[in-house]
Parts: sequence; structure tokens; C-alpha cells
Amino acid sequence: GQFTVKGYFHGVKACYFNTVLAVTLLMVFVFASICVSDWTAIQIAEGASAAGPVTAKVFMIIATVIVGIVAMWLLAVGVSYRVGFVHLFKNTFVLLFATVIQTIFMLGFSLIPVWFLIIGMSSQFFLILAYIIFLFIGFSFILLCWFAYAQWVFDMFITPAVKTEKEAKRAK
Repeated sequence: GQFTVKGYFHGVKACYFNTVLAVTLLMVFVFASICVSDWTAIQIAEGASAAGPVTAKVFMIIATVIVGIVAMWLLAVGVSYRVGFVHLFKNTFVLLFATVIQTIFMLGFSLIPVWFLIIGMSSQFFLILAYIIFLFIGFSFILLCWFAYAQWVFDMFITPAVKTEKEAKRAK
């Protein structure tokens, strides 16, 4: 199809709730993770026992990573299919648990620009280079890789189910 400004804004209008839902869910956990990390630093600085705060920090980071993966699936399902709120979460978890290993691999691959930023912290030159790479291809690369993977998963699981459902209707 052709790209039009009207079509673009129609897509934004149709998908903004699902996008806001996924981003808000992730940002709440990122904020909570930062708060727990700051609380841990305060407890350690005051000389209190660090066991509880460090454990809470580790579990919060793990929860944030898991919610990040769920948010990426929410985003992919939400902008690709017109489904209700309950079915959005149901389909997200079905696709996530059906492809756990592939999801973790593709998440790591799609976050290559972020890995460059982490590796770039070793020296000032590499950090500047990593920022330039991230600025030019960072977010685009992450979303392009993730959505290409999500469409592949949709083709594996959803397209055969839709074809089977249409064939069953024709048989009646």
C-alpha cells in the first residue's frame, strides 16, 4: 500500500493505547528498580545490613528484565492485531512461553546497540563511538529486529491457526 499522512495518523490512533500500556508497564518497573537501587545504596552507606536491600535489588532487576520482555511482546501483539485487553495479555504470554529460548536470543541480538554502549564505557573513545552508533541506528535497529522476529513467530503460530479456522468454516 501507499504511505499517506492520513494513514499514519490512523495507525497512531488505532494503536496508541497498546503502545502506552507496554511502555508504561516497563517504565513503572524501571522506576521501581531505580528506587530499590537507591534504597540499597542508602542502607549500605548508613552501615545497615546489606543482605535484604541487595536481595531486593537483584529481584527487582530480574523482574524488570522479565517485564521488559513481556512489554516487547505486548507492543508487538498490540500493534499487529486488533484484540481486546484480556486477549492481548493472553496472546502475549502464550507467544512468550512458546518461544522462550528464541525470545531471549532475539532480545540479546536486538539489543546490540545497548551492548555497544556498555562495552563503550571502557574508554572515552569507544563511548563516543557507541553513542554515535546508538544515535544513528540504536532504536531503529532494536525495533526492526524485534518486530521482524515477532512477525516470524506470528507466521509460525497465528497464521496456521487462522487458516485452519477458515477451512473449518468452509467445511460446514
